[in-house]
Amino acid sequence: MTALASSDLDSVGINTALLAICEDGEVTQAPGLILGGNLLSIYETSDELGSCGKLAGRSHLKSFQEVSISTGKKHGAFFQPLPQWIQPLKSWIAKTNR
Repeated sequence: MTALASSDLDSVGINTALLAICEDGEVTQAPGLILGGNLLSIYETSDELGSCGKLAGRSHLKSFQEVSISTGKKHGAFFQPLPQWIQPLKSWIAKTNR
């Protein structure tokens, strides 16, 4: 397995926002990824990519928030800045970056 810089940051507590990247609860391109700090996951309910629950469960997180949106645009919902995901992201940034 290739070491990922983001896994080395789990003890530093870097905040991470993931948009439509988890499949079966994992980031399949980065097996064994462990995050720290605060994690926000946003996914579209009609997309094949969904919850990041498994990743969150094994990580060293201060907090985990997950938001599902339902636009019917599948993965394309994240190709443009839609209020459905921009607003939760902005609120999370305001709350966690102090």
